[in-house]
Amino acid sequence: MASRTAGLPEELQSFVSSMAYRMSPAEKELRESTAVLPNADYQISPEQGAIIAFLLTVIRARRHLEIGVFTGYSALVAAKVLTESGRVVCCDVDADRMTTARAAWQAAGVAERIDSYVQDGETFLRRLVDSENANTFDSAFVDADKPNFRKYFEYCRVLVRPGGLILVDNLFRQGRITRTVDEMDAGTRVLHDLMHSIKADPELSYCIIPVGDGMIVVRNKRT
Repeated sequence: MASRTAGLPEELQSFVSSMAYRMSPAEKELRESTAVLPNADYQISPEQGAIIAFLLTVIRARRHLEIGVFTGYSALVAAKVLTESGRVVCCDVDADRMTTARAAWQAAGVAERIDSYVQDGETFLRRLVDSENANTFDSAFVDADKPNFRKYFEYCRVLVRPGGLILVDNLFRQGRITRTVDEMDAGTRVLHDLMHSIKADPELSYCIIPVGDGMIVVRNKRT
C-alpha cells in the first residue's frame, strides 16, 4: 500500500496523479476522505489503480478477487471495468474500514457488483477453495498483512484460472527490500522470498511494475 509512487519528484507525482486515470466524483471523494486518516498511506496511488483497471480490462476479467480492502478504492476501480455480470469478491479484517468501503461503493454505483466479507485472509481464501472455487477467478490483488503474503499467493494460484493475473502489492517495502536478509523485518523477508520463488518458477511469467510501493504482476500458468 502506498498513496504515491516511491521516488517520484513532487511535481511529477502531481502530474501523474492528475493524468493517470479518469476519476469519478465518488472516487475523488473517497481518496480525499481517506487522505486525512492516520494510515492514509495504506491507500493505493491513482496510477496504481489505473494499472489495475487497465490490466483487468485487457484480460476481460469477469471475476476478481481482492485480499485487503482498506477504504475500498482498489475494489472500486476493479468493479468499474469488469465485464457484464462481473463480480469483485473481497475481504478485510477491519469492520470499520469495510463499512467505509461499502459506503464508497454505494456512492460510486458499484456496490451490487462487490461481495465483501469481514474476515482474515487465510480463513477467507481457504473457504473459497473448499467451496470449489478453484480456477474460477480471472484475477486477484493481494494487499493485506505482509507476513502472510506467501500463503495468500499460493491460495490465489489455486483460485485464479490458468492465464489469469495475480497482482501482489508492496514489493519495495519502502526500500527495505534492498537490505540484507538478516536486516529485513518479517514482512519484507516474506516478499523477498516470494519474489525469488516466482522468478525461479518456470510455470509463471511475471513483471515488476515500479508504481506505488512496487507491484508484482504474475500470469498464472498452473493448470
